[in-house]
Amino acid sequence: MKLASEISEHLEVDGSFFGVRGQTMARAGVRLIADLTGHSVVASLGFTRHLVSIYSAYRRLVQMIRHERPRLPVLVDTPTFNLPLARRLKQFGVSVIYFVSPQIWAWGKGRLKKIQRYVSRMIVIFPFEQRFYQRAGVPVL
Repeated sequence: MKLASEISEHLEVDGSFFGVRGQTMARAGVRLIADLTGHSVVASLGFTRHLVSIYSAYRRLVQMIRHERPRLPVLVDTPTFNLPLARRLKQFGVSVIYFVSPQIWAWGKGRLKKIQRYVSRMIVIFPFEQRFYQRAGVPVL
């Protein structure tokens, strides 16, 4: 995951990274709380099969956040996992950066209120997303 190395390089931070996903992130220097490779699912197709491991990873990550208080949490895509996580981060007084916006313009417009409430800054990849979030009052890059 190039994001961790880019953050380190551009912000010149001296710190560590932790998160959930897979071995690519581990090779980039991210301490894995859980490896969720192979747990990506579409809607309800196969979701229940992975529910226990996904929820377990979520709980471990919340515990890490509670104890380590990250300075710069960057949540990437996966709104079903990350929007509840953003809510918890906000409860702990931690600002949230969200990279790769959930596709709320196509579906899930109800998620916009959660993003407005819990996300400190959205980093988008499509030009039209910037205008969408600006109109909604969400700080965006």
